[in-house]
Amino acid sequence: MKRGFIRGLWGVFDNTHRVLSRRFRLDAEINTIVKCKFNQPFTTYVMGEENNKILVDTGLEKLGHTITMLTKEPQMFDLIAHQYRNKMEVIRYAMEVDGFDEVVYLDWDCVPLKPLPDNFWEEQAKKEPFQACLQRYKHPPCAWRRGCSDDESTHKVPNGGYLYFRDKTYPSKAIKVWEDEVGKPMNDELAWAKFTDNMFGGWKSDDFYFEKFETMFCYLSRMSPLSQERVHSKNLAFVHYPG
Repeated sequence: MKRGFIRGLWGVFDNTHRVLSRRFRLDAEINTIVKCKFNQPFTTYVMGEENNKILVDTGLEKLGHTITMLTKEPQMFDLIAHQYRNKMEVIRYAMEVDGFDEVVYLDWDCVPLKPLPDNFWEEQAKKEPFQACLQRYKHPPCAWRRGCSDDESTHKVPNGGYLYFRDKTYPSKAIKVWEDEVGKPMNDELAWAKFTDNMFGGWKSDDFYFEKFETMFCYLSRMSPLSQERVHSKNLAFVHYPG
């Protein structure tokens, strides 16, 4: 079985639009990861020759990590309208083309906190083949849940900073949801939200999500709807939104 951690890098250095400008902050986050002593070997899928050179120059490969350039262009999908469809493509490529059977996708601001627990993969396998931290937005992005008995349900999505997969078909299935059901949004999290809803006939509750989809190895330092009791029940090996 091929399993491991993956990251992605795409985008251009352009301050003309707030979405494009996000690329500027990534280099500092990348440098934090490069220096992190708790890294597991990971593969980074890169779009763009400049982005590839920047990664190579950090010395990641000398530290035992892998860099794979997918395209010479800095994106495969529009960087403003469909920014995070590029992330979905990275995950799809890793599983369908590069042969991973089990992966954790990590954003650059998702940081390892300690050595990987010995039972990491075994524990991840105890829940659904897709897992992520539940996040609550101030605005309600999940319009399809209106009328649900949970008044907060329209605000909640799987956070895209730590995404676990154990089924090679899931990325393409979620991409189809992105294309056909949620209106091709910029944010991939809506696709993961609708995809997980579809598995069990709609949103159920925070408790149900926690039982089925909540990863037990990562936490959000902000925008988490979890109780402190549930946060402390996790084996916290990663944090998203550190600091």
